Amino acid sequence: MRERIAALNISQAEFARRCGLSPQRVNNYLNRGNLPDLTTLVLMAKALSVTTDWLLGLNEAGAVEISPVVLRLLELEGVPHERASVIAEVVQEALRILSALPAEGDPGLRSRMAAQAAWNARPAPKPKQ
Repeated sequence: MRERIAALNISQAEFARRCGLSPQRVNNYLNRGNLPDLTTLVLMAKALSVTTDWLLGLNEAGAVEISPVVLRLLELEGVPHERASVIAEVVQEALRILSALPAEGDPGLRSRMAAQAAWNARPAPKPKQ
Protein backbone atom coordinates (compact mmCIF):
# COMPACT_ATOMS: atom_id res chain seq x y z
CA MET A 1 0.00 0.00 0.00
CA ARG A 2 2.83 2.39 0.79
CA GLU A 3 4.20 2.08 -2.74
CA ARG A 4 0.79 2.77 -4.28
CA ILE A 5 0.20 5.77 -2.00
CA ALA A 6 3.58 7.15 -3.10
CA ALA A 7 2.81 6.41 -6.76
CA LEU A 8 -0.42 8.40 -6.46
CA ASN A 9 1.57 11.21 -4.84
CA ILE A 10 -0.80 11.46 -1.87
CA SER A 11 -0.13 11.57 1.85
CA GLN A 12 -1.26 8.96 4.34
CA ALA A 13 -3.71 11.55 5.66
CA GLU A 14 -5.18 12.01 2.16
CA PHE A 15 -5.38 8.24 1.75
CA ALA A 16 -7.22 8.04 5.08
CA ARG A 17 -9.65 10.76 3.95
CA ARG A 18 -10.33 8.95 0.67
CA CYS A 19 -11.06 5.76 2.61
CA GLY A 20 -13.22 7.52 5.16
CA LEU A 21 -10.88 6.39 7.95
CA SER A 22 -8.96 8.20 10.64
CA PRO A 23 -5.26 8.83 9.97
CA GLN A 24 -4.45 6.87 13.13
CA ARG A 25 -6.35 3.83 11.86
CA VAL A 26 -4.50 3.96 8.52
CA ASN A 27 -1.22 4.31 10.39
CA ASN A 28 -2.09 1.14 12.34
CA TYR A 29 -2.64 -0.74 9.06
CA LEU A 30 0.52 0.56 7.43
CA ASN A 31 2.96 0.55 10.33
CA ARG A 32 1.70 -1.77 13.04
CA GLY A 33 0.57 -4.73 10.96
CA ASN A 34 -3.09 -4.44 11.89
CA LEU A 35 -5.32 -6.10 9.32
CA PRO A 36 -8.42 -4.34 7.93
CA ASP A 37 -11.82 -5.99 7.85
CA LEU A 38 -13.33 -6.79 4.46
CA THR A 39 -15.33 -3.57 4.22
CA THR A 40 -12.24 -1.49 4.97
CA LEU A 41 -10.20 -3.53 2.49
CA VAL A 42 -12.67 -2.66 -0.26
CA LEU A 43 -12.55 1.05 0.68
CA MET A 44 -8.76 0.97 0.56
CA ALA A 45 -8.71 -0.75 -2.83
CA LYS A 46 -11.09 1.84 -4.27
CA ALA A 47 -9.07 4.72 -2.83
CA LEU A 48 -5.90 3.31 -4.43
CA SER A 49 -7.58 2.28 -7.71
CA VAL A 50 -6.39 -1.30 -7.29
CA THR A 51 -8.12 -4.63 -6.78
CA THR A 52 -8.59 -6.23 -3.38
CA ASP A 53 -6.65 -9.21 -4.73
CA TRP A 54 -3.68 -6.92 -5.32
CA LEU A 55 -3.87 -5.56 -1.78
CA LEU A 56 -3.96 -9.12 -0.45
CA GLY A 57 -0.93 -10.08 -2.54
CA LEU A 58 -2.94 -12.56 -4.62
CA ASN A 59 -2.49 -10.69 -7.89
CA GLU A 60 0.37 -8.60 -9.21
CA ALA A 61 -1.79 -6.59 -11.62
CA GLY A 62 -1.69 -3.51 -9.39
CA ALA A 63 -3.59 -0.42 -10.44
CA VAL A 64 -6.58 -0.78 -12.68
CA GLU A 65 -5.48 0.75 -15.97
CA ILE A 66 -8.51 1.13 -18.21
CA SER A 67 -7.10 3.71 -20.64
CA PRO A 68 -5.45 1.18 -23.02
CA VAL A 69 -8.76 -0.68 -23.32
CA VAL A 70 -10.72 2.51 -23.97
CA LEU A 71 -8.10 3.69 -26.47
CA ARG A 72 -8.33 0.47 -28.46
CA LEU A 73 -12.14 0.45 -28.43
CA LEU A 74 -12.26 4.02 -29.71
CA GLU A 75 -9.73 3.26 -32.43
CA LEU A 76 -11.81 0.26 -33.49
CA GLU A 77 -14.75 2.66 -33.79
CA GLY A 78 -12.70 4.85 -36.11
CA VAL A 79 -11.91 7.65 -33.67
CA PRO A 80 -8.58 9.27 -34.63
CA HIS A 81 -5.71 8.17 -32.37
CA GLU A 82 -5.00 11.64 -30.93
CA ARG A 83 -8.65 12.18 -29.95
CA ALA A 84 -8.97 8.60 -28.66
CA SER A 85 -5.87 9.12 -26.48
CA VAL A 86 -7.37 12.21 -24.84
CA ILE A 87 -10.66 10.44 -24.17
CA ALA A 88 -8.89 7.35 -22.77
CA GLU A 89 -6.85 9.54 -20.39
CA VAL A 90 -10.01 11.34 -19.27
CA VAL A 91 -11.74 8.02 -18.58
CA GLN A 92 -8.76 6.85 -16.50
CA GLU A 93 -8.78 10.11 -14.53
CA ALA A 94 -12.56 9.87 -14.02
CA LEU A 95 -12.10 6.41 -12.50
CA ARG A 96 -9.40 7.77 -10.20
CA ILE A 97 -11.65 10.62 -9.10
CA LEU A 98 -14.62 8.30 -8.67
CA SER A 99 -12.59 6.02 -6.41
CA ALA A 100 -11.63 9.02 -4.28
CA LEU A 101 -15.22 10.21 -3.77
CA PRO A 102 -17.06 9.07 -0.65
CA ALA A 103 -19.09 5.91 -1.28
CA GLU A 104 -22.27 7.47 0.09
CA GLY A 105 -24.83 9.09 -2.15
CA ASP A 106 -26.35 8.51 -5.54
CA PRO A 107 -23.97 6.39 -7.67
CA GLY A 108 -25.14 8.07 -10.87
CA LEU A 109 -24.46 11.51 -9.47
CA ARG A 110 -21.02 10.41 -8.22
CA SER A 111 -20.20 9.05 -11.69
CA ARG A 112 -21.33 12.23 -13.43
CA MET A 113 -19.31 14.37 -11.01
CA ALA A 114 -16.17 12.30 -11.60
CA ALA A 115 -16.63 12.41 -15.37
CA GLN A 116 -17.18 16.18 -15.36
CA ALA A 117 -14.16 16.81 -13.12
CA ALA A 118 -11.94 14.61 -15.31
CA TRP A 119 -13.19 16.31 -18.48
CA ASN A 120 -12.54 19.76 -17.01
CA ALA A 121 -9.00 18.70 -16.02
CA ARG A 122 -8.06 17.32 -19.45
CA PRO A 123 -5.21 18.95 -21.34
CA ALA A 124 -6.17 21.85 -23.58
CA PRO A 125 -6.47 20.81 -27.22
CA LYS A 126 -3.59 21.76 -29.47
CA PRO A 127 -4.40 24.59 -31.91
CA LYS A 128 -4.92 23.45 -35.48
CA GLN A 129 -2.37 24.70 -37.93
